[in-house]
Amino acid sequence: GGFANTNSGFEGVKVVDRRLIGSLPCVHNNFWRGFVLVLLVFGRLGLWNEMSAGMLRVGLLRRMGRGIASMETRRFMADEAAKSTRDPTKLLFNFLVPSSSVYKDAEVDMVVIPAATGEMGIVPSHVPTVAQMIPGMVSVFTGEKVEKYFVSSGYTFIHPDRTDVCAAEAVKLDDVDVEAVKSQLAQCESAMAGASNEKDKAEAQIGVELYSALTSALARK
Repeated sequence: GGFANTNSGFEGVKVVDRRLIGSLPCVHNNFWRGFVLVLLVFGRLGLWNEMSAGMLRVGLLRRMGRGIASMETRRFMADEAAKSTRDPTKLLFNFLVPSSSVYKDAEVDMVVIPAATGEMGIVPSHVPTVAQMIPGMVSVFTGEKVEKYFVSSGYTFIHPDRTDVCAAEAVKLDDVDVEAVKSQLAQCESAMAGASNEKDKAEAQIGVELYSALTSALARK
């Protein structure tokens, strides 16, 4: 298979160049190295035609997931419109990753997500919908406090009185080393420019897109 269980949980993915993830100074422990590998795996699907069967299976599953979400959207919206009978002043917020809950039943004022259609601000009584997320920043506003996270991908389920963010992985921006990210971006750009075949170019481009998105998010934190 394309995956093997290791300490990080993701090091067995065969198609990702280990030079990109074997030593990552921009993250502070093995968990975040695993997170970065998830970003590399899920960050780009359009370039995977030349990749191995393992990566193609990941791509197929993601495409199937989008189809399932699309089929359920109308029923979801109808159910939520029928259930919503109040106009709360706070948004009940859940923020989930596979291993844990970042927020659980938290009362917040607003959440901003990196939707595929652009940044989306969510407040109480928002129109019920399902939004696909791309790599980018999730901002959580509570009074004067703002918490910012970088997510790899996922879906957001928006209800009139609450929002559920379900991300493949997430990292708090305060845990990322800005200068190290810039260095990794430069290395990936150089590798992409000097790539001698399509596979190397595709893998380098994943790194460029990942670190570009991280750099943009860090500049705004």
